[in-house]
Amino acid sequence: MSWLTRARQVIPGASQTLSKGPEMFVEGAYPVFLERGSGCRVWDVDGNEYVDYILGLASITLGYAYPAVTEAVARQLERGSIFSLPHPLEVEVAERLARVIPCAQMARFLKTGSE
Repeated sequence: MSWLTRARQVIPGASQTLSKGPEMFVEGAYPVFLERGSGCRVWDVDGNEYVDYILGLASITLGYAYPAVTEAVARQLERGSIFSLPHPLEVEVAERLARVIPCAQMARFLKTGSE
């Protein structure tokens, strides 16, 4: 049974995000399920390699598995993640953004690539 068939049985629209759903792409022109990514390339569940022009819905601008990002995420995960209260890093990054973006007085951080 294909991943798409399985997904349609348990996930409405076969995707957790409407913009990633199979009906958003031309059948046969782009893969339906991806298994991994590195740089600008992704591999589907059948091992086929593609250049990803979608960029994780615009959240992967540095590429998949970018070493500096992967290492920083791993270091932070060792300290915990998704805390129920604010973390000092939120303030530090917001302050940095306000300094380097003249029109940004404040910043709000979200958890998906499609906001």
